[in-house]
Amino acid sequence: MKAGGSIQGRLLLWIFLFGSGMVILLDVVLLHKFQKVAFQAVDNVLHSKLQIMKGLMHAHGEYIEVELAEVSRGEYATSGSGHYYQIFIDNSLHLTSPSLQPPLFNLIHDKPEAHDEEAQEWMYRTTGPSGEPLLVLRNDITLQGKVVSIRIAETLAETVTMLSRLEQFFYLLTPFFILLIGIVGYLISSHALRPLTVFADALERITHKNLGKRIGLTDLPRNCMFLPNALILYWSACRQLLMQKKS
Repeated sequence: MKAGGSIQGRLLLWIFLFGSGMVILLDVVLLHKFQKVAFQAVDNVLHSKLQIMKGLMHAHGEYIEVELAEVSRGEYATSGSGHYYQIFIDNSLHLTSPSLQPPLFNLIHDKPEAHDEEAQEWMYRTTGPSGEPLLVLRNDITLQGKVVSIRIAETLAETVTMLSRLEQFFYLLTPFFILLIGIVGYLISSHALRPLTVFADALERITHKNLGKRIGLTDLPRNCMFLPNALILYWSACRQLLMQKKS
């Protein structure tokens, strides 16, 4: 039936467009949520290490002592590990991790992404000496009248790789879900319009020989019950017109 197919096509198109839009929007929201959680985890690690380092700093008169012997082992001992720290006192480099080569490498050569004025903290996304992506936390404190700037960096290489794989996974699933929406939309539209199709087919079978035959309306949707009444009025008008012409 041509008219029914046109209605079904429009209904299927709207279901497909709405469903596809929702899938794409869901992908974007989920990816943003995963990114936020992943970077927040690295941020928490940086703040934990910052508190440890601040606890290992002591002021003796005008001398500031930094006890980082334990911290300088493990991930901070391997060159290019992606885990770095630098401590500046009055803008002069006082201490750097063995992992940072060259030691004078500037960890905050880009503009900060976030700044907490009250805590005197800055967050940067930069690149390390090996070109690896870094998240850098800078915190400035005052000890014995001297400005101490602590800069701690964590690699984002694993985080970026994980998010990239997750993004590819979503991109692979999106066409599948869109196709599934198309199939489900077709089934829904076919089922929803089936009573109209049956009704239209019954109308097409009416001829001058079976005008008295009744058409079953039990399966017709409630919001389409006006169709039989409209057809009855139309047939009545046609019948009166024919009767007038005959007379």
